[in-house]
Amino acid sequence: MEGYRLAIDVAATDFRGAGLMALENLVWFGVNRPETFKAIKDKAHGRRSEFEYPFAVAGVNLTFNLLEMCEVQKEAPTTAVGMVFAQLLEKEEHAFEILYVLIFEALDREWLAFSGAATYMDFPKILKSTKEKFASALQDARTLEEVGACLNESGKLHVTKSY
Repeated sequence: MEGYRLAIDVAATDFRGAGLMALENLVWFGVNRPETFKAIKDKAHGRRSEFEYPFAVAGVNLTFNLLEMCEVQKEAPTTAVGMVFAQLLEKEEHAFEILYVLIFEALDREWLAFSGAATYMDFPKILKSTKEKFASALQDARTLEEVGACLNESGKLHVTKSY
């Protein structure tokens, strides 16, 4: 987790505290999961709202929230989510990036499931709901595949070993 902590310490004052890592996550997402990236960016699935959430801004918010939930800036994890993240990171060097893709997919599903057409003003509510579901899925999982299965209502895993 040392590399993640360093990235945050260096860039803590820009991009809402997520620093360059927010941009790096978007790039990683686009390079490693191009179909999913394009589908979410282009709002290709589901009945979309007239006023969608801004893709890049959502990505920055998700990076910031994921950093907090996974306790990246702490010396040692103090929560169940932080502990599970530390274990996942020991097994998979791209655990953070994979979790980022999973939480982005979960956010988009929450947006589409929102009763009525979601607007940008609903973004904080939807983000909060996504974080709660994500934290629950992460603390109950032991593998990235389990996190993906918990978050994906259809049961189809979104995590592949092609990372």
